[in-house]
Amino acid sequence: MAFATYDVNQIAVIVGGVPLEGFADGTRVTVEFDEEQFTKVTGSDGLTTRSKSNNYAGSVSITLQQSSRSNDYLAGLWNADRFNNSGVVPILIKDNSGRTLWAAEHAWVQQMPSQEFGKALSDREWVLDTDKLSGIAGGNQPLI
Repeated sequence: MAFATYDVNQIAVIVGGVPLEGFADGTRVTVEFDEEQFTKVTGSDGLTTRSKSNNYAGSVSITLQQSSRSNDYLAGLWNADRFNNSGVVPILIKDNSGRTLWAAEHAWVQQMPSQEFGKALSDREWVLDTDKLSGIAGGNQPLI
């Protein structure tokens, strides 16, 4: 029986060539597509047809601690896009303890995250939109 090891500290999130750091406790990054790859329609006679979507746009949600300096970098990208449309960068999410890999050549900060200030440290959830995600949801067990 194979044995697998997963280590959240081996999940690399690289935006515009810059490795992000200072992730919040819990979910570090979420990758999702905007649409399902196929939709199906079943007629009254039971004939089912599926339609393929060629939309591979998606989003990447990244949760950072309020104190992370990566917030400054992402805010800089948002402002660069806001003022002169220059905040579009490549993004890479890689599990270095496994085979999962997601990438997009064009990613941009969707919006400045909501922010709260109180007695305790809070999180910042950044959402980056992409025009075309590609990759694989791989495993962590050895292949052999």
